[in-house]
Amino acid sequence: MEAHHDFDKALLIDDSNPKLYHGKGLGFQAQAEHYAISSGEDRDLDKEQDFVYQAIHYFKKALEYEESFISSMFHLGLMYRRIAEY
Repeated sequence: MEAHHDFDKALLIDDSNPKLYHGKGLGFQAQAEHYAISSGEDRDLDKEQDFVYQAIHYFKKALEYEESFISSMFHLGLMYRRIAEY
C-alpha cells in the first residue's frame, strides 16, 4: 500500500507525531476491512487479523505520544472489539 510508504517517509522526518502513527493505523484498519469484505467465504482470517494487529500497534504508538488522542482511542477500541479483546 503506497500510503504506508508515505507514512514511513514522514515518520523518518518526525517520528514523534501521533497523527502520523494514527494515519498508518487507519491504513491497516482499512486493509483489514477491505480484506474482510472482498474475500467472502474464502477469506484468510489470519491475514485479516494481522492487519488488525498492525492497526492496534500504530494506534497504541500514537497514544504513547499523545495520551488524550481521542481518535486513536476510538479506533483502538474498534480493533480490540474486532478481535474480541474487550
